[in-house]
Amino acid sequence: ELLRDFISHSATNKTLYDSYTVSQRIINWTSFLSRHSITDEELLGFLYRQACYLASNPEYHLRNNHLLENGFALMWAALFFQDAKLRKKAERILVDELKSQILRDGAHFELSPMYHCIVLRHTLETIELLNSQENKGDGVLQCKLKEHASNMCGWIMNIAFDNGDLPQLNDSGDESHSWFALFQYADSLGIKCKPNALGPCGYRKFRNRHFEMLVDVNGLTPSVAPGHSHADTFHFVLHVFGSPFIIDTGVSTYSPSPERAYERSTQAHNTVMIENKDQSEVYGSFRVGRKASVYNLKESRNFISAAHNGYKIIGAVHHRSFDFGDREIVIHDRIDPGADLKATAFFHVHKNCFLSLKQGKLFSKFVQISFEGADQVQLCDTWMAPAFGVRHPAKKIRVDFKGELITRISLP
Repeated sequence: ELLRDFISHSATNKTLYDSYTVSQRIINWTSFLSRHSITDEELLGFLYRQACYLASNPEYHLRNNHLLENGFALMWAALFFQDAKLRKKAERILVDELKSQILRDGAHFELSPMYHCIVLRHTLETIELLNSQENKGDGVLQCKLKEHASNMCGWIMNIAFDNGDLPQLNDSGDESHSWFALFQYADSLGIKCKPNALGPCGYRKFRNRHFEMLVDVNGLTPSVAPGHSHADTFHFVLHVFGSPFIIDTGVSTYSPSPERAYERSTQAHNTVMIENKDQSEVYGSFRVGRKASVYNLKESRNFISAAHNGYKIIGAVHHRSFDFGDREIVIHDRIDPGADLKATAFFHVHKNCFLSLKQGKLFSKFVQISFEGADQVQLCDTWMAPAFGVRHPAKKIRVDFKGELITRISLP
Protein backbone atom coordinates (compact mmCIF):
# COMPACT_ATOMS: atom_id res chain seq x y z
CA GLU A 1 0.00 0.00 0.00
CA LEU A 2 2.84 2.38 0.79
CA LEU A 3 4.43 1.78 -2.64
CA ARG A 4 1.09 2.25 -4.42
CA ASP A 5 0.56 5.48 -2.51
CA PHE A 6 4.00 6.65 -3.63
CA ILE A 7 3.11 5.90 -7.25
CA SER A 8 -0.21 7.72 -6.97
CA HIS A 9 1.56 10.88 -5.82
CA SER A 10 4.59 10.49 -8.08
CA ALA A 11 3.47 13.11 -10.58
CA THR A 12 4.29 15.85 -8.05
CA ASN A 13 7.45 14.19 -6.68
CA LYS A 14 10.52 16.25 -7.59
CA THR A 15 12.82 13.25 -7.10
CA LEU A 16 10.91 11.01 -9.51
CA TYR A 17 13.42 11.62 -12.29
CA ASP A 18 16.54 12.42 -10.31
CA SER A 19 18.88 9.67 -11.47
CA TYR A 20 20.65 9.20 -8.14
CA THR A 21 17.36 8.93 -6.27
CA VAL A 22 15.99 6.63 -8.97
CA SER A 23 19.04 4.40 -8.46
CA GLN A 24 18.45 4.13 -4.73
CA ARG A 25 14.74 3.50 -5.36
CA ILE A 26 15.49 0.66 -7.78
CA ILE A 27 17.89 -1.06 -5.38
CA ASN A 28 15.49 -0.75 -2.44
CA TRP A 29 12.37 -1.77 -4.37
CA THR A 30 13.90 -4.75 -6.16
CA SER A 31 15.27 -6.00 -2.85
CA PHE A 32 11.87 -5.62 -1.15
CA LEU A 33 9.81 -7.09 -3.98
CA SER A 34 12.16 -10.07 -4.33
CA ARG A 35 12.25 -10.79 -0.62
CA HIS A 36 8.45 -10.87 -0.39
CA SER A 37 7.79 -12.44 -3.85
CA ILE A 38 5.55 -9.54 -4.87
CA THR A 39 4.38 -9.63 -8.51
CA ASP A 40 1.91 -6.73 -8.55
CA GLU A 41 1.74 -5.45 -12.14
CA GLU A 42 1.34 -1.80 -11.14
CA LEU A 43 4.48 -1.89 -8.97
CA LEU A 44 6.50 -3.86 -11.50
CA GLY A 45 5.44 -1.60 -14.38
CA PHE A 46 6.41 1.55 -12.48
CA LEU A 47 9.75 0.07 -11.43
CA TYR A 48 10.58 -1.04 -14.98
CA ARG A 49 9.81 2.43 -16.35
CA GLN A 50 12.12 3.88 -13.72
CA ALA A 51 14.88 1.46 -14.80
CA CYS A 52 14.40 2.38 -18.48
CA TYR A 53 14.58 6.08 -17.57
CA LEU A 54 17.82 5.50 -15.66
CA ALA A 55 19.32 3.52 -18.54
CA SER A 56 18.75 6.59 -20.75
CA ASN A 57 19.92 9.10 -18.13
CA PRO A 58 23.00 7.90 -16.22
CA GLU A 59 24.93 10.69 -14.51
CA TYR A 60 27.91 10.92 -16.86
CA HIS A 61 28.05 14.67 -16.18
CA LEU A 62 29.13 13.90 -12.59
CA ARG A 63 31.28 10.79 -13.14
CA ASN A 64 31.57 10.05 -9.42
CA ASN A 65 29.85 7.73 -6.96
CA HIS A 66 26.53 8.75 -8.53
CA LEU A 67 27.43 7.09 -11.82
CA LEU A 68 28.50 3.92 -10.02
CA GLU A 69 25.21 3.98 -8.12
CA ASN A 70 23.44 4.16 -11.50
CA GLY A 71 25.39 1.13 -12.69
CA PHE A 72 24.65 -0.94 -9.60
CA ALA A 73 20.94 -0.07 -9.80
CA LEU A 74 20.74 -1.02 -13.47
CA MET A 75 22.39 -4.34 -12.69
CA TRP A 76 19.86 -5.04 -9.94
CA ALA A 77 17.01 -4.11 -12.31
CA ALA A 78 18.51 -6.24 -15.11
CA LEU A 79 18.68 -9.30 -12.87
CA PHE A 80 15.23 -8.66 -11.40
CA PHE A 81 13.54 -8.29 -14.81
CA GLN A 82 15.94 -10.61 -16.66
CA ASP A 83 16.53 -7.83 -19.16
CA ALA A 84 19.59 -8.22 -21.43
CA LYS A 85 19.65 -4.58 -22.57
CA LEU A 86 19.66 -3.26 -19.01
CA ARG A 87 22.40 -5.72 -18.11
CA LYS A 88 24.59 -4.65 -21.04
CA LYS A 89 24.24 -1.00 -19.99
CA ALA A 90 24.96 -1.86 -16.34
CA GLU A 91 28.05 -3.91 -17.14
CA ARG A 92 29.50 -1.18 -19.33
CA ILE A 93 29.08 1.44 -16.59
CA LEU A 94 30.40 -0.78 -13.80
CA VAL A 95 33.41 -2.13 -15.66
CA ASP A 96 34.47 1.26 -17.02
CA GLU A 97 33.80 3.33 -13.92
CA LEU A 98 35.24 0.94 -11.35
CA LYS A 99 38.40 0.79 -13.45
CA SER A 100 38.69 4.60 -13.49
CA GLN A 101 37.31 5.42 -10.03
CA ILE A 102 39.16 2.80 -7.95
CA LEU A 103 42.79 3.85 -7.72
CA ARG A 104 45.79 1.54 -7.77
CA ASP A 105 46.02 1.53 -3.96
CA GLY A 106 42.33 0.60 -3.63
CA ALA A 107 40.93 4.06 -2.81
CA HIS A 108 37.76 5.35 -4.36
CA PHE A 109 38.94 8.47 -6.18
CA GLU A 110 36.70 10.93 -4.29
CA LEU A 111 38.84 10.12 -1.23
CA SER A 112 35.93 10.09 1.18
CA PRO A 113 35.95 7.07 3.50
CA MET A 114 32.16 7.35 3.72
CA TYR A 115 31.57 7.13 -0.04
CA HIS A 116 34.32 4.53 -0.29
CA CYS A 117 32.34 2.34 2.13
CA ILE A 118 29.09 2.97 0.23
CA VAL A 119 30.67 1.92 -3.07
CA LEU A 120 32.25 -1.11 -1.42
CA ARG A 121 28.94 -2.17 0.13
CA HIS A 122 27.13 -1.96 -3.23
CA THR A 123 29.97 -3.89 -4.87
CA LEU A 124 29.63 -6.69 -2.32
CA GLU A 125 25.84 -6.73 -2.59
CA THR A 126 26.06 -6.97 -6.36
CA ILE A 127 28.55 -9.84 -6.13
CA GLU A 128 26.18 -11.70 -3.84
CA LEU A 129 23.23 -11.02 -6.13
CA LEU A 130 25.10 -12.21 -9.22
CA ASN A 131 26.23 -15.34 -7.42
CA SER A 132 22.71 -16.19 -6.26
CA GLN A 133 21.07 -15.50 -9.62
CA GLU A 134 23.62 -17.24 -11.79
CA ASN A 135 24.64 -20.07 -9.46
CA LYS A 136 28.30 -19.35 -9.97
CA GLY A 137 30.88 -16.90 -8.79
CA ASP A 138 33.45 -17.12 -11.54
CA GLY A 139 31.87 -14.96 -14.27
CA VAL A 140 33.96 -12.18 -15.80
CA LEU A 141 32.01 -9.42 -14.07
CA GLN A 142 32.07 -11.22 -10.70
CA CYS A 143 35.83 -11.60 -10.93
CA LYS A 144 36.32 -7.91 -11.69
CA LEU A 145 34.01 -6.90 -8.84
CA LYS A 146 35.79 -9.23 -6.41
CA GLU A 147 39.19 -7.82 -7.35
CA HIS A 148 38.02 -4.27 -6.75
CA ALA A 149 36.34 -5.25 -3.47
CA SER A 150 39.54 -6.91 -2.24
CA ASN A 151 41.60 -3.81 -2.99
CA MET A 152 39.01 -1.48 -1.45
CA CYS A 153 39.01 -3.52 1.77
CA GLY A 154 42.79 -3.20 1.79
CA TRP A 155 42.62 0.58 1.53
CA ILE A 156 40.28 0.77 4.51
CA MET A 157 42.69 -1.36 6.52
CA ASN A 158 45.54 0.97 5.57
CA ILE A 159 43.87 4.22 6.64
CA ALA A 160 41.92 2.96 9.68
CA PHE A 161 43.35 3.85 13.08
CA ASP A 162 44.24 1.19 15.61
CA ASN A 163 41.19 2.04 17.75
CA GLY A 164 38.89 1.30 14.79
CA ASP A 165 38.25 4.91 13.73
CA LEU A 166 38.10 5.83 10.07
CA PRO A 167 39.24 9.41 9.53
CA GLN A 168 36.51 11.83 8.41
CA LEU A 169 38.23 13.09 5.28
CA ASN A 170 36.48 15.31 2.74
CA ASP A 171 32.70 14.78 2.79
CA SER A 172 32.55 11.92 5.22
CA GLY A 173 30.61 10.86 8.28
CA ASP A 174 31.83 8.49 10.94
CA GLU A 175 31.97 5.05 9.27
CA SER A 176 33.80 3.37 12.15
CA HIS A 177 30.67 1.38 13.02
CA SER A 178 30.23 -0.06 9.51
CA TRP A 179 33.59 -1.04 8.09
CA PHE A 180 33.95 -4.05 10.39
CA ALA A 181 30.62 -5.35 9.03
CA LEU A 182 31.85 -4.79 5.47
CA PHE A 183 34.92 -6.91 6.16
CA GLN A 184 32.73 -9.68 7.58
CA TYR A 185 30.44 -9.42 4.54
CA ALA A 186 33.40 -9.65 2.18
CA ASP A 187 34.76 -12.66 4.05
CA SER A 188 31.39 -14.42 3.78
CA LEU A 189 31.66 -14.03 0.00
CA GLY A 190 35.18 -15.48 -0.03
CA ILE A 191 36.81 -12.10 -0.65
CA LYS A 192 40.08 -11.48 1.18
CA CYS A 193 41.46 -8.09 2.09
CA LYS A 194 44.39 -7.03 -0.10
CA PRO A 195 46.27 -4.04 1.35
CA ASN A 196 48.35 -2.15 -1.23
CA ALA A 197 50.92 0.52 -0.42
CA LEU A 198 49.27 3.94 -0.18
CA GLY A 199 50.16 5.87 -3.31
CA PRO A 200 47.86 7.68 -5.74
CA CYS A 201 45.25 8.47 -3.08
CA GLY A 202 47.73 10.97 -1.61
CA TYR A 203 47.35 9.79 1.98
CA ARG A 204 50.29 8.49 4.01
CA LYS A 205 50.20 6.70 7.36
CA PHE A 206 52.82 6.91 10.10
CA ARG A 207 52.65 4.79 13.21
CA ASN A 208 54.70 3.98 16.31
CA ARG A 209 53.91 2.97 19.88
CA HIS A 210 52.96 6.55 20.84
CA PHE A 211 51.60 8.27 17.73
CA GLU A 212 49.47 7.37 14.76
CA MET A 213 49.14 9.98 12.03
CA LEU A 214 47.47 10.16 8.62
CA VAL A 215 48.79 12.89 6.30
CA ASP A 216 47.21 14.29 3.11
CA VAL A 217 49.81 15.15 0.47
CA ASN A 218 47.31 15.31 -2.36
CA GLY A 219 45.96 18.38 -4.07
CA LEU A 220 42.26 18.89 -4.53
CA THR A 221 41.12 15.85 -6.51
CA PRO A 222 39.53 14.31 -8.49
CA SER A 223 39.52 16.95 -11.20
CA VAL A 224 36.45 15.49 -12.94
CA ALA A 225 34.26 15.13 -9.85
CA PRO A 226 35.45 17.31 -6.96
CA GLY A 227 32.05 18.09 -5.41
CA HIS A 228 32.80 16.20 -2.19
CA SER A 229 36.35 17.55 -1.86
CA HIS A 230 37.60 20.10 0.66
CA ALA A 231 40.33 22.76 0.56
CA ASP A 232 42.55 20.65 2.81
CA THR A 233 45.95 20.04 1.18
CA PHE A 234 48.60 19.03 3.77
CA HIS A 235 45.88 18.31 6.33
CA PHE A 236 46.58 15.61 8.92
CA VAL A 237 44.83 13.60 11.64
CA LEU A 238 46.68 12.44 14.76
CA HIS A 239 45.97 9.89 17.48
CA VAL A 240 48.06 9.77 20.65
CA PHE A 241 48.19 6.57 22.72
CA GLY A 242 45.32 5.18 20.63
CA SER A 243 42.92 8.10 21.13
CA PRO A 244 42.02 10.95 18.74
CA PHE A 245 43.87 14.19 19.43
CA ILE A 246 44.13 16.33 16.26
CA ILE A 247 41.01 15.65 14.20
CA ASP A 248 39.10 16.56 11.07
CA THR A 249 36.20 18.96 11.70
CA GLY A 250 33.85 16.58 9.89
CA VAL A 251 30.68 17.38 7.94
CA SER A 252 27.37 18.27 9.55
CA THR A 253 25.36 19.41 6.52
CA TYR A 254 25.13 19.48 2.73
CA SER A 255 22.67 22.38 2.75
CA PRO A 256 23.95 25.70 1.33
CA SER A 257 24.88 27.55 4.50
CA PRO A 258 27.73 29.24 6.36
CA GLU A 259 28.32 25.92 8.15
CA ARG A 260 28.71 24.04 4.86
CA ALA A 261 31.09 26.70 3.54
CA TYR A 262 33.18 26.58 6.72
CA GLU A 263 33.44 22.77 6.87
CA ARG A 264 34.85 22.67 3.33
CA SER A 265 37.24 25.57 3.90
CA THR A 266 40.97 25.55 4.61
CA GLN A 267 40.48 26.98 8.10
CA ALA A 268 38.38 23.93 9.08
CA HIS A 269 41.42 21.67 8.51
CA ASN A 270 44.84 21.14 10.07
CA THR A 271 46.82 23.04 7.51
CA VAL A 272 47.84 26.60 6.59
CA MET A 273 45.75 29.45 5.22
CA ILE A 274 47.47 32.45 3.60
CA GLU A 275 45.99 35.95 3.52
CA ASN A 276 42.63 34.56 4.71
CA LYS A 277 42.11 32.74 1.41
CA ASP A 278 41.28 29.09 0.81
CA GLN A 279 43.99 26.99 -0.87
CA SER A 280 41.39 25.83 -3.40
CA GLU A 281 38.24 27.65 -4.39
CA VAL A 282 35.25 25.82 -2.89
CA TYR A 283 31.82 27.40 -3.10
CA GLY A 284 28.15 26.50 -3.03
CA SER A 285 27.48 23.07 -1.57
CA PHE A 286 29.42 21.03 -4.13
CA ARG A 287 31.26 23.47 -6.37
CA VAL A 288 34.99 23.87 -6.93
CA GLY A 289 36.89 26.43 -8.99
CA ARG A 290 40.64 26.92 -8.63
CA LYS A 291 42.35 23.73 -7.40
CA ALA A 292 45.63 23.31 -5.50
CA SER A 293 48.15 20.88 -6.97
CA VAL A 294 51.01 19.20 -5.08
CA TYR A 295 54.55 18.94 -6.40
CA ASN A 296 58.11 18.23 -5.23
CA LEU A 297 56.95 15.31 -3.10
CA LYS A 298 59.76 13.64 -1.15
CA GLU A 299 59.23 10.84 1.33
CA SER A 300 61.00 8.21 3.38
CA ARG A 301 59.98 5.90 6.18
CA ASN A 302 59.45 8.62 8.80
CA PHE A 303 59.52 11.81 6.74
CA ILE A 304 57.49 13.47 4.02
CA SER A 305 57.63 16.91 2.41
CA ALA A 306 55.93 18.64 -0.52
CA ALA A 307 54.74 21.99 -1.84
CA HIS A 308 51.44 23.10 -3.35
CA ASN A 309 50.50 25.90 -5.74
CA GLY A 310 47.08 26.77 -4.33
CA TYR A 311 48.26 30.31 -3.58
CA LYS A 312 49.85 31.11 -6.91
CA ILE A 313 47.10 33.71 -7.41
CA ILE A 314 48.87 35.80 -4.75
CA GLY A 315 52.36 34.72 -5.78
CA ALA A 316 52.94 32.36 -2.84
CA VAL A 317 53.89 28.70 -2.39
CA HIS A 318 53.25 26.67 0.76
CA HIS A 319 55.91 24.09 1.67
CA ARG A 320 55.19 21.61 4.46
CA SER A 321 57.15 18.69 5.91
CA PHE A 322 56.39 16.11 8.60
CA ASP A 323 59.22 14.50 10.56
CA PHE A 324 57.76 11.62 12.51
CA GLY A 325 59.84 10.64 15.55
CA ASP A 326 59.36 8.21 18.38
CA ARG A 327 58.39 10.88 20.94
CA GLU A 328 58.05 13.98 18.80
CA ILE A 329 56.46 15.05 15.52
CA VAL A 330 57.95 18.12 13.84
CA ILE A 331 55.87 19.99 11.26
CA HIS A 332 57.75 22.59 9.25
CA ASP A 333 55.76 25.17 7.28
CA ARG A 334 57.41 27.65 4.94
CA ILE A 335 55.75 30.30 2.81
CA ASP A 336 57.78 31.35 -0.21
CA PRO A 337 58.05 34.32 -0.44
CA GLY A 338 56.41 34.95 2.90
CA ALA A 339 57.96 37.99 4.55
CA ASP A 340 54.92 40.19 3.91
CA LEU A 341 52.16 37.59 3.75
CA LYS A 342 49.98 36.75 6.72
CA ALA A 343 49.76 32.99 7.27
CA THR A 344 47.71 31.03 9.80
CA ALA A 345 48.13 27.40 10.83
CA PHE A 346 45.15 25.57 12.33
CA PHE A 347 45.04 22.50 14.58
CA HIS A 348 41.62 21.11 15.54
CA VAL A 349 41.47 19.30 18.86
CA HIS A 350 39.09 16.50 19.83
CA LYS A 351 36.40 17.54 22.31
CA ASN A 352 37.67 15.07 24.90
CA CYS A 353 41.18 16.58 24.93
CA PHE A 354 41.69 19.49 27.30
CA LEU A 355 44.44 21.99 26.55
CA SER A 356 45.92 24.86 28.51
CA LEU A 357 47.79 27.73 26.85
CA LYS A 358 50.84 29.02 28.73
CA GLN A 359 53.35 31.45 27.24
CA GLY A 360 52.60 30.42 23.65
CA LYS A 361 52.77 26.68 24.37
CA LEU A 362 49.89 24.23 24.72
CA PHE A 363 49.73 21.44 27.26
CA SER A 364 47.44 18.45 27.61
CA LYS A 365 47.59 15.39 29.82
CA PHE A 366 50.03 13.56 27.56
CA VAL A 367 51.20 16.04 24.92
CA GLN A 368 52.73 19.46 24.63
CA ILE A 369 52.80 21.63 21.50
CA SER A 370 55.31 24.40 20.89
CA PHE A 371 55.73 26.83 17.99
CA GLU A 372 58.90 28.45 16.68
CA GLY A 373 58.28 31.54 14.55
CA ALA A 374 54.74 32.21 15.79
CA ASP A 375 53.51 35.79 16.02
CA GLN A 376 50.44 34.81 18.02
CA VAL A 377 48.96 31.57 19.40
CA GLN A 378 45.26 31.38 20.30
CA LEU A 379 42.95 28.66 21.57
CA CYS A 380 39.57 29.27 19.90
CA ASP A 381 36.07 27.87 20.08
CA THR A 382 34.87 25.74 17.18
CA TRP A 383 32.91 22.54 16.63
CA MET A 384 33.44 18.97 15.50
CA ALA A 385 30.80 17.13 13.47
CA PRO A 386 30.94 13.35 14.02
CA ALA A 387 27.83 12.85 11.87
CA PHE A 388 25.38 14.75 9.68
CA GLY A 389 23.19 17.04 11.77
CA VAL A 390 25.49 16.75 14.80
CA ARG A 391 27.92 19.39 16.09
CA HIS A 392 29.82 19.21 19.36
CA PRO A 393 31.70 22.15 20.90
CA ALA A 394 35.47 21.76 20.51
CA LYS A 395 38.66 23.80 20.40
CA LYS A 396 41.08 24.70 17.65
CA ILE A 397 44.56 26.18 17.85
CA ARG A 398 45.18 29.20 15.64
CA VAL A 399 48.81 30.18 15.02
CA ASP A 400 49.61 33.37 13.10
CA PHE A 401 53.03 33.62 11.48
CA LYS A 402 54.97 35.03 8.57
CA GLY A 403 57.50 33.18 6.50
CA GLU A 404 58.22 30.09 8.58
CA LEU A 405 56.70 28.06 11.41
CA ILE A 406 58.04 24.98 13.17
CA THR A 407 55.48 23.06 15.22
CA ARG A 408 56.61 20.41 17.69
CA ILE A 409 54.07 17.93 19.04
CA SER A 410 55.88 15.97 21.73
CA LEU A 411 55.52 13.82 24.77
CA PRO A 412 56.66 15.47 28.02
